[in-house]
Amino acid sequence: MDLTRFLTDLASPKVKKVRSCPGIFFGKLKLNEGPRDTLSPEDPLFLSTSQNNMGEKNQELIAKLNSLSSKQLTMAQELYFSIRRKQNFDLRGVQDGMSSFVNLFSRTLNPLSLLTTLKTSDEYTFTHVINVCILTLAQAESLGFTEQYLYEIGITATLYDIGKTFVPEEILNKPGRLDKDEQKAVKGHAKKGAEYLLGVADAPKLAILAALEHHIHFDGGGYPNIGQTWNTNIISQMISIADTYDAMRCSRPYRRPNSVKFIHDILIKEKGTRFNPFLVDNFISLLSRKQGSLT
Repeated sequence: MDLTRFLTDLASPKVKKVRSCPGIFFGKLKLNEGPRDTLSPEDPLFLSTSQNNMGEKNQELIAKLNSLSSKQLTMAQELYFSIRRKQNFDLRGVQDGMSSFVNLFSRTLNPLSLLTTLKTSDEYTFTHVINVCILTLAQAESLGFTEQYLYEIGITATLYDIGKTFVPEEILNKPGRLDKDEQKAVKGHAKKGAEYLLGVADAPKLAILAALEHHIHFDGGGYPNIGQTWNTNIISQMISIADTYDAMRCSRPYRRPNSVKFIHDILIKEKGTRFNPFLVDNFISLLSRKQGSLT
């Protein structure tokens, strides 16, 4: 009886306000947008969250992910070295490690807390790749990509810069300005990486695209030049932003690390030209929400 009256009132255009009855309670719920770690002390879920020691659980999760990141770093190092030595490599190690990482990855964690730290200048290429992978996964998950998609995105973000193995290390680490031939060699890494992955069994098609596209600008500029009408894949666009962010925050032989604010300003300045505006805003919002401030 209560249900019939409730549904009748709900459907009737004459009833301005639906009221509760003894068997049915009607009211409003206040929903907070954002991840669970943004709960305020006034939120009724805050107390139960604290009681469940979410902070400790997050620390445990971060420790596990950092351990996996270290394994991925070793894996990336072996992968890139084997390619440089013109040896065959098996993607199964990359695939197994990524499966474990994605299963633990959580949007409630600060992606910056998972970034690997550069210990020696020789590690830069591998450390950078893993960090780009973490930042890209964080952005992808924030946009709703799940499970198998995240797995493939993670593999892609591990392989996207594979073309750098075909560029002489003395050029990659040169302290001074590159000459025209050296610039040509560096810019050629995108095409060479895509061509190499075309011949690798089980390499995701997305990885081939990202290897080719990660330096093509949102407006069609950048390299390689394959025409203004070419539309880059959204994952390549995410990788481009993550690649720029991590590269600029690291110290290199030819420059000092940049401040977070400086990187933030560059991303904003180049929205719509070099970078997808929506993805830049989402990326900055993601990091701002997680770390509290970008300034």
